[in-house]
Amino acid sequence: MSKRRNPAVSHISVTRALVYGGAADYAFVDDEARWRGSEVARATELLDKGTLVRTSVPASLRGYLRAYERFKAECHFVPDPDGIECSVEGIIEGEVLRGRADRFGYLRGKRAIGDLKTGAILPATRLQTVLYGHLKDPTVWWPRFAVRLDEDGTYRYHTWEVTSWVPDLNTAKAFVRVARWRILNKVVRL
Repeated sequence: MSKRRNPAVSHISVTRALVYGGAADYAFVDDEARWRGSEVARATELLDKGTLVRTSVPASLRGYLRAYERFKAECHFVPDPDGIECSVEGIIEGEVLRGRADRFGYLRGKRAIGDLKTGAILPATRLQTVLYGHLKDPTVWWPRFAVRLDEDGTYRYHTWEVTSWVPDLNTAKAFVRVARWRILNKVVRL
């Protein structure tokens, strides 16, 4: 007997679930910012994997790369080789969620999950990282961080303590539940 896909279950990204649920709105992000974020993500990925050809990085993005290197050195962040641009997937509140966590690794010697930004660290980032962590391993309460990398080679970062894990996960699940309701009732289209 073959398994039939439940038509009521969709497959969406963590980010889209948070947008559909009302936790985030990225309408203000223009094409240039999307390109920059994508290219910086790729450059930092190659750097962490040891395959970056520095001359291939456009001059306009080199400051972001320097900011990431400074963050790693100054905050003692060591990426897990299997946690660089790590795909995660699972079912939360009846929704099959997929995502790509920027980094799993060790921040000051403790396992952590992090998100890299070339723009503002928005409130939804704490929910995004909790969902990524839960999808990676629901038995772990991950310390979380987000780093804003800036063009001038500086960075700012924010951490969320393990003690906020349960309330953040419950909040994130509520947004996923709203997203699922909106999808099922055709309030939004996939």
